[in-house]
Amino acid sequence: MKVNEKKTEDYVRLILKKNKNLFEAESSQSVIIEEQGSDNPRIDKLLKFASKRGEGVGRPEFIISYSHKDILLVIECKASLKFHKSKALDRYADYAVDGALLYSSFLSKDFNVFSIGVSGDAESGVKIDTFLQLKGEKVARDLNINKIYAFEDYIGLLKKDLIKEQYDFNTLMEYSKVLNNHLRDDFEFEENHRPLIVSGILIALEDESFSTAYTKKQKPIEIAEFLITTIKERLEHDNIGETKRNTMVQIYDFMRNNTKIINERNKDGSPNTHLRELIREIEENVKPFLEEYQQYDAIGIFYNEFLRYANGDGGLGIVLTPKHITELFTDLAEINKDSVVIDNCCGTGGFLISAMKRMEEDARGDKDKIKNIHTKQLIGIENNPKMFCLACSNMMLRGDGKSNVYQQDCFQMDEQEIKKLKPTVALLNPPYSKDNGHQELEFVWNALNFLEPRGICIAIVPQSCAMNTKKGNKDIKEKLLKNHTLKAVMSMPDKLFDDSEKSSVTCVMVFEAHKPHSPSTQTWFGYWKEDGFLKKRPYGRIDYYGMYRDQIKQLWLDSYFNRKEIKGFSVLQQVDFNSEWLVEAYLKTDFEELEDTNFINTLKEYSTYLFSNNQVTHVSNESFSKEKLDLDFSNWKEVALGHSENLVTLFDVKGSKTTDKRILDVKNTFNERTYPYISTQATNNGVRDWYDTFTDEGNILTIDSAVTGYCAYQALNFTASDHVEKLLPRFKLNVFKGIFLTTLINLEQKKISYGRKFNQDRIKETVIKLPFKDESIDWDFIENYIKGLPYSKYIQI
Repeated sequence: MKVNEKKTEDYVRLILKKNKNLFEAESSQSVIIEEQGSDNPRIDKLLKFASKRGEGVGRPEFIISYSHKDILLVIECKASLKFHKSKALDRYADYAVDGALLYSSFLSKDFNVFSIGVSGDAESGVKIDTFLQLKGEKVARDLNINKIYAFEDYIGLLKKDLIKEQYDFNTLMEYSKVLNNHLRDDFEFEENHRPLIVSGILIALEDESFSTAYTKKQKPIEIAEFLITTIKERLEHDNIGETKRNTMVQIYDFMRNNTKIINERNKDGSPNTHLRELIREIEENVKPFLEEYQQYDAIGIFYNEFLRYANGDGGLGIVLTPKHITELFTDLAEINKDSVVIDNCCGTGGFLISAMKRMEEDARGDKDKIKNIHTKQLIGIENNPKMFCLACSNMMLRGDGKSNVYQQDCFQMDEQEIKKLKPTVALLNPPYSKDNGHQELEFVWNALNFLEPRGICIAIVPQSCAMNTKKGNKDIKEKLLKNHTLKAVMSMPDKLFDDSEKSSVTCVMVFEAHKPHSPSTQTWFGYWKEDGFLKKRPYGRIDYYGMYRDQIKQLWLDSYFNRKEIKGFSVLQQVDFNSEWLVEAYLKTDFEELEDTNFINTLKEYSTYLFSNNQVTHVSNESFSKEKLDLDFSNWKEVALGHSENLVTLFDVKGSKTTDKRILDVKNTFNERTYPYISTQATNNGVRDWYDTFTDEGNILTIDSAVTGYCAYQALNFTASDHVEKLLPRFKLNVFKGIFLTTLINLEQKKISYGRKFNQDRIKETVIKLPFKDESIDWDFIENYIKGLPYSKYIQI
C-alpha cells in the first residue's frame, strides 16, 4: 500500500470512529465498521465475486453496516485527487468512486448501499462523492454529497429519498385531476385529446425560445400558432421522417380549431388567458417531475388518469401497464446496453421508456453507445395515430428513442424491415379483446416472429389466454409451442390494472423465440398475486409500505431466475397446448397447515351472520361441547368434491335455479321474509336479501362460480342469483360438518379469480383431505371437533 493512500484511509478511519461513538451514544442501535472484508455472511457471500480485477473476492476499504437495518456504507480510497472518479465510472481498480460503485452493484442485491469515494488527504485536500443504490435497483444515483455524514443522517437520507419520490408522484396524481377538470371545463377537449395537449406543451417547453416567449404573446391564437410551430420545428430538428412528422403535426392541429383557445375573450368579456395559464401550470407542475424522474411514463399516467374520469378508452381495448411492471419486465428480460427491444403494440411507450432507462444505465458514460441505443435499439409499433403521437412525444421528452417508432398495424408491418434491426427482446401488453380470448396471443406470435433466435418475449395478457375456455385458444397455443418455448408463466394480482370487480385478471408469459417447446421441457409457474400494493385515494394502487420494493420484487426475481419450487408459490410442470398455463392448476393445498383458528374464524362469521339476520338470539364464544379435540393429520386422506373413480366422492354438483331479484322485490313488497336469497357475494354467508319463497332446498353447501369461489353452508331453503352452484351431499350433512367442510373448501379461493372461476367442472375436479377411520371418513371426529371450538354453541337453527 502506498503511504499516501494510507493517509487517506487514516483520515476516513478517524471520521468513522468519531461518528460511531456519537451514533451509539445517542441511539439504541449499533454500527459495525469493517475493513477489507466482512464477518457478516450475507455481505461476505455478495462480495465473493466482486473483485475490482474481475475475478475473486471483493475487498472494500471500509464497510459500515447497521444493526437491524438493510443499509450499508461502502468506502473506497485513493491517495491522489487525479484518481477520484473516471468519466465512464468503469475503471474499478484505479478510481475511488468507480471501485465503490462496483461493490455497490453486488451488495445492492440485498442492501440499500451508499457508495462513497474518497481521494486526497487532510493536508493536500480531500474530494468526496456519494452515490445511493437502492436494494434491487440496477444503478446508483449521484446524491451530490461531498462529505462523510454522521451515521444517523444516512438513515434519514434513505427515508427522504424514498418518501420524496412517492410524495412527488402523489402530487403529480393530485394535479392530474385538477388538469383533467381544466381541460374538460375550460377547453372542452375530448378525453383522447387531453393527453395530446399535455405532450405537445411539454415538447414545446423543451425549446428555450418558446418557454421564454409564450408569456409575451397577447392573443390566444398567437400562442396556439406559436405552440404548433414550435412542435413542428422540434420534429424537424430531431430528423423525424416526413411521413411521421406530418402525422404528428396533423394530430396536434386540433388546437388551432378549438374556439376556447382561439377566442380572444371569454363569454363574460374578460381576456382569454386559458391557454397561457395552462402552459404555465404544466411548466410548473409537470415539467420538473419529468426532468427528475425520467423513468416514469408521465404521458401514459395522464392518459390513464384522464380515462378514469371518462367512459373508457373509446373501444381501443388499451390497458396501460403500471410502472413497476414495465420495470419488472426489464429485469426478467435481463436488458442491458446490447439489447434490442421491440414493443409491437407500444401504446404510450411505457415498456420502451423502462428499457431505454435500463440500457442507458448500463452504457453510462459511453455517449456513442447511448446514441446507438436511441437510434437503433428501441423499436415501437402502434396502429392508433393518437397513441403513436403520444409514444413519439414521450420518447422525445427523454432525449431520443423515437427513431424506430412506426405508425402501423403490427400484423401488416414489413417483417424484414424490423428484422434488419435484429431485436433480441420483445415486451408487450397487447390490446385486450372484449372476449378475452386468443386474440392477445396473436400479438405474442407476431412479436416472437420479429425476434432473433433465442430472443426473449415477455407479455402480460388476460388469464383466459392461458386456458382453453375461449374459441381459438388451443389453435394459437399449439402454433406457439410448435415454434417457441414457453419458459414461464406468472399469475398477476387481480387488481393490477384497476379496482373494478370485472377488471382484467392477467398473467405474464415468457417465451424463448424460435426454439420449439419440447415435451420434456418444464415450464416454471409462479403465483405472483400479492405485490404489496394497496389502493389509496386519490392515487390508486401504490406500494404504500414499500413491501414490493423491499421484499416482494426480490422474491419474485430470485425464484424465477433460479426456477425454485416453493410450496404454495411456484412449481415446475410439463405442459402442452391442451394444458392450462397457470400455476393455480398445479398448486397443491397444504391441509396440514390448518389450525384451530381457521375453523374458529368460520364459526365467528357464521354465528355473526345468524345473529345479524335474526336467526338466533345469541352470539357467544362458548363451545357446544366441553371436550376439545386436537387435529391429527396422520390419518387424513384425499376425497373428491365431485365425481371420482378412485376417491370417495362427497357431493353431486349442480346449478341452483336462477331467480331474478327484481321479480322477487315486486312480489314480496309486504310479505314476511323467511328465506335467504343467495348471491355471489362473499359476505353475510352469501345472503343478499330475504323473501317469502324458495326454489332450492337447504342443508347443502353453495359456491359462488363467478367471482371469488366463496363456499357457504346453507341451513335454510333459498332462492339464488345466477352463478350459485349447489353441492348436494352424499352423506348426512349438518351445520357442524358444514362448517368444517366450508373451511377446507375456501382454502381453494387462492386459485380462483374473476378470470378463473370456480365453475362446476373445477368444483368436481377439486380434491381435499379429510380425517379417516377404518378406511372411512371420520364424520364423528369432524362433528365433535367443531363442537369443541369457541362460537359453536349457538349455530343450530
